[in-house]
Amino acid sequence: MHRIDTSTAQRDKFGQGKNGFTRGNPQTGTPATQLDYLYCDAIQEEIANAIESAGIKLDKSKHDQLATAIKEFVSKGSVKLNSATNSTSETEAATSLAVKYAYDLAGQAKWDANIDATTSKKGRVKLSSSTNSTSETEAATSLAVKYAYDLAGQAKWHATNNAAQKTQKINGKQLHGDISLSASDVGALSKSDFNTKLGNPGFEIMPSGLIRQWGTVQLPAVGDYNSIVVSGTKYYTNYHQILLPIAFPHNSDSVNVTMACGTMNLQSVMFGTFASANLSGSPSRFTVAITTPVLGASLTVHYEIIGH
Repeated sequence: MHRIDTSTAQRDKFGQGKNGFTRGNPQTGTPATQLDYLYCDAIQEEIANAIESAGIKLDKSKHDQLATAIKEFVSKGSVKLNSATNSTSETEAATSLAVKYAYDLAGQAKWDANIDATTSKKGRVKLSSSTNSTSETEAATSLAVKYAYDLAGQAKWHATNNAAQKTQKINGKQLHGDISLSASDVGALSKSDFNTKLGNPGFEIMPSGLIRQWGTVQLPAVGDYNSIVVSGTKYYTNYHQILLPIAFPHNSDSVNVTMACGTMNLQSVMFGTFASANLSGSPSRFTVAITTPVLGASLTVHYEIIGH
């Protein structure tokens, strides 16, 4: 097929290189387009080939054969065929040859898969005796299974023979989990069982009724009382009543008194000074006696007294 290209054709009527027809213009001297045999043959064969390609025999008496041929093409769905097996076209149809290629390839893959499965069934795999492997491509040996079985057996034995059973109890508390024990659960005394005043002075009342008291007392200066001369040295003895933090319900049982340490100079001067105590039979006080050769000495004593 070609566009009219005679000498009288209208050049580029439908665009560059796209000639057309003109009826001519006598006033401008433009002639009408003349046909030639080449153009007429082209039109004839283009139409005739289309009709015959649809399987229709040309009939001079019919004027609708081209339309019939077009309808035939549309009804048959004429498409382009492709024998490639890796094409991504969505406008071409695969040929029977392409289908055969794909079918044969699928059959080969299935055969290979069956061979691999048969090989695996026959044990042709890599074995491992490790008990801590995370491989998913190796098979465990019987030795590895035995290790795991023996270890599980040991764990079960220890759980059965060493672990506390759910039926066991401590002081009526089942051992199905962590438990809390109080002092009374194990026969011990709790903090609440003691009435205690910490500090100085202080005391502690025990559940048995025994009471312990303690304190520190700054005594008045030693006066010229109850003096006596021993080996040429004059000693003074002063007595002081010490009030206890609390009174014993019944009586005091024992008392211990010590003097507080002073500086080295004071200790040398205080040589020969001593303290003693007397329960005096009172539940709320006791007596301290200070004997010293130092008149005017100001002493500090610590005491601990026990009663009930």
